[in-house]
Parts: sequence; C-alpha cells; structure tokens
Amino acid sequence: MNKIYLSENYIIIENGGALTALSKGDSVYGESVDSFSLSHNDVSVTSIGFSEVGGFYDKEGEVNYTVETLRSFLRKNTGKDNASEEGANVQLDTSKFQNNLTELDTNVQLAFETVDSLDLGIGGYPAVDTFADLPDASVYVGRTFEVVESTGSWYLFNRKQSGFYRSNGVEWLLRNSIDSLLLDNEFVIRDDSDNTKGISFTVDNLSTENIRKATWQDKDGIVAYKEDIELSWSYLVSNWTVEPTLSTTIVSGDVYDYELDGVTRYRLVPEPYNSTQDAFYSDFDGTNLTNLITTRG
Repeated sequence: MNKIYLSENYIIIENGGALTALSKGDSVYGESVDSFSLSHNDVSVTSIGFSEVGGFYDKEGEVNYTVETLRSFLRKNTGKDNASEEGANVQLDTSKFQNNLTELDTNVQLAFETVDSLDLGIGGYPAVDTFADLPDASVYVGRTFEVVESTGSWYLFNRKQSGFYRSNGVEWLLRNSIDSLLLDNEFVIRDDSDNTKGISFTVDNLSTENIRKATWQDKDGIVAYKEDIELSWSYLVSNWTVEPTLSTTIVSGDVYDYELDGVTRYRLVPEPYNSTQDAFYSDFDGTNLTNLITTRG
C-alpha cells in the first residue's frame, strides 16, 4: 500500500515498496499542471501525478488522499515552490475561464436559435411584439430588430416606440435615420405573403463618392438581365470590352476573339467573304467553331 505521512520531523513516502524520508525543514513542494513534486536540498526526489493521488493513504492506511487533501498536507509540512504553485493556479483559473466560455457559447447558440424561430417583419428583420420582448442586447451586437407595437406613456416617461432597434452591445437603441435601414447588406424587399422570397441590392462595384441613378420606364414590364437580351450580330460586332484580335485562320476564313464582360465569343470572317457566313459562335477548339449564336445574314 502506498502511503504519505509524518513521523516526527520527517515526511515519509512509501511508494511501490520503496520508503523515502524527507526532512520537513529542507523539503520543498511544487505543483505543475497535472502533478505534485517534492525536492530535498534542491534535488528532485519524487513526483506524484494528480491521477495517482487516490492511490496514497495516510499512516494508518485508512483514508486515501484527494488532490485537495494532499495539497493541504504538503503546504502545511513543507516549504513551497511559489512559482510552480502560482503557475498551477493560473492553469486552474484558465480551465474555469474555458468552462465559462463554453457556457457562454452555448447560451449564444440557444439565443440565436430563438431568434431564427421568430417571424420576419418589414425588411426581413426579426420581429417582436413589444420593446420588452427584445432579447439580450449583449448577444446581438450590431443586429436590428423590429418592435411591432408601441408601449408605455409619454407622460410617465416610459414610452417605447414601435420601430427598428439596433443593439450596441449594451442596450437597444431606436434607429431614427431611414438611411441606416437602407444599407445594401441589410435592406430586403420581401413578398407580402411569403417572406422567405425577396430581392436585395448591392452597390459594391460602384466607385467611391458616387451615387448612381437608375431611371424606370413609364410602363409595366419585367426586368431583363444582360444575358436575357438577344445577342444580334450588329450588337456583338460593335460591343466589346477587349479589342477583338485575330485568333487563327482556318479553311473557311479568319477567326477573331471578341470579349464582352469576361465572356469570349468567336467571329468567323469567311474567305471569300459571304455575309451569310459571317457569324458568331460560342465555342472554338482551334479547328472547329460550334454553337452558332447569330449570323450577319
């Protein structure tokens, strides 16, 4: 049986059949992240891992030690290596801090799951009924919520207006400027009956200090993208972002590369020239032109 106990002015360690006697006055106890150590006159004598502590008993062999009770015994009966003990204490504090972080992370995740389950109001922001229903501001730093109903009284100075509130990490502040609601990473126009459908805008590609204006035609219609516009021969031959270059000459004529907005198309200028064969193609493998787009006619 392994034991640690006092005998007069000596600390007796019985470990695996070996007996070590250390003078109390000359022994120093130290503590690392996972073990105790004992030295005598600056010479290391033994080390006991925290996981091994439960295998050591008192003199009578009746009570086994825990990490706390062995620490108390060593502190009381030896000098202490303060630097190593402080290091162990820092490690213990770090462990507690990590536990706190884990708990906080869990709370934040639960809070966001709660918000994800809320109805979406105007502009796609999470909506709550009243100001009192807003969640913890410290969890939603920089987030915006819609408060649907006003509460309180102007006369009692506890009025909480309906509207949009943004968290600064400490409290919820009413957003009085409509400009702040129109940021391109927040503003969304949603369908009135299905708020999972919507459109947003981005102005990332605009140059600095420019406000561009789009003018709508005075008629109903459907917005078309550039890709939806019919690519006629006259449009392709006069619209390009990189000046056309001769790619190669094949049996039927010269092939030119026309690049427009990052897309390369291939024009065949026949030899001898024939306008019905002057055409644009989507693909060219160096020999064959395929996927006809349009001809001059």
